[in-house]
Formats: sequence, C-alpha cells, structure tokens
Amino acid sequence: MENRFKVITATVAFGMGVDKADVRFVIHAGMPGSLEGYYQEAGRAGRDNEEAYCILLHSKKDTNMHNFFLRGDRKLIMAQGKSWEEAGEILEVKYQKLNKMTTYVESAECRRQMILKYFDDPEYTKEKHNCLGCDVCLKWKKKTEEFSVGDTLHQKVKRQLIGSTVKETVRLFEQGHAPLAIAKMRSLGESTILGHLIDWYVAGGEVDIERLVSSAEQDQIIEVATNLRTQRLKPIKELLPESISYEKIRLVLAQLRRES
Repeated sequence: MENRFKVITATVAFGMGVDKADVRFVIHAGMPGSLEGYYQEAGRAGRDNEEAYCILLHSKKDTNMHNFFLRGDRKLIMAQGKSWEEAGEILEVKYQKLNKMTTYVESAECRRQMILKYFDDPEYTKEKHNCLGCDVCLKWKKKTEEFSVGDTLHQKVKRQLIGSTVKETVRLFEQGHAPLAIAKMRSLGESTILGHLIDWYVAGGEVDIERLVSSAEQDQIIEVATNLRTQRLKPIKELLPESISYEKIRLVLAQLRRES
C-alpha cells in the first residue's frame, strides 16, 4: 500500500480484497473462469482515474483447464447433498459463464460493450462505436515485422524482437563459452542453446559460425545442398555424416541465404 513493492503476484482473491487506487497494470497470466471474476480482478486498475492497463494473456489451454476442473466439480457438488440433476443445473450455469468468458477473449468486438451487455448495463448500445479504451477499438495488435521473402535474413528482422532468453545465451556465447557449457549453466539442452544462436543469427545478429561448424563441415553441407538444389533439412541430413546435426545445417543454410 506504501509503494515499497512495484509488482504483486496474486491469486484471484486479489480481485476481491485489494483497495489500492493507483494500480497501473493488472496482468492475467491465464483466462479467468467467468466475466464476473475478470471484471472484479481487472477492476483493481486505475481507481485513481489515471491511465491504467488490463492485459489478459490467453491461450486455448486455459479453456481446457477450466473444463477439466468443471468435470470434477459434479462429485464435489453431490458430496454437499445435491442430487445428480441439481448438480447438472449448477454446472450448466458454470459452463455458460465459461463460454461467455471464452467469447470475450476471442471476439473482435468492443470489449467494453461486451461487458456492458453481459451485466445488462443501461449504457450498453447496439450501435457500433469506438470506446477508445480496448485493444479492439484502438486496433492494437501484436507487433510483427513485415518483410519480403528475399529479405528474411536481413536487418529488417529487428533484433530487439528477440527475447531475453535468447539474448542471455548470445551474451554467454560472446564471452567465449561453448554451447555445451552454456547449456549446463542454464539447465537447458545443447540443441536449445544452438537454437537460440540460430534465431539470433537469422534475426540479423552476428554469430561466429566457425566456432559451431568447422570449415570442412560447412563445405560438406554446401556441397550436398547445392547438388540436391534444396534447402529442406531432412534430405540434406540423410546424405551427411551423423556428426553433422540439424542445427549445423540450419546455420550454414542461414549463412548462405544471408550472403546471397
């Protein structure tokens, strides 16, 4: 309450009991089971009438998880003395609420209008308008970089779009650590570390390929790819020694595309 902590990780109870006016962000790491729940939790933001943001990170597995728990609720409801039919009626209401929430996150309609309609608020109108507050009306979309096929390996793929996980791998590699050593440091697989370096290189970053693929291996990969006239990994891999991994092939092909 005294702003000594900048971030709070909270359970859904956050939506019921926190009366702090200057919350600037409410970020949901998964979809709530109902619009009532979401409205309570998101409503913690911006109670001082200053600008605030409510961000809901949603994937289809959220709906699957809620359905899984609802299927197990019947036994709990019946254990409280309800009949099979009564339990079914209660679950039907819960499923309807979940369906409304799923529609909310997947819809391209104004978010505010959907909430007003759900709660039968007199401010709801059937006429289309711009609320100037939701991602739909503001036309916000995930940032992606547009580029033509011929430019896929050029600087138009901005390196700042690469995540911190990849950048940490690149930082350790630039310090001189080998991929296997980085994998042990970070408790990741060596192929994952190589994948990070490839992603960085494809996005226009610099990687010392000689440290990952010897000159002899590069020559072998280039020869096979040229003879096959393909950049598909599997056919190339089948004609190369077992010691040459898919990651090495990807790096050399990426280098070829960048040079061309």
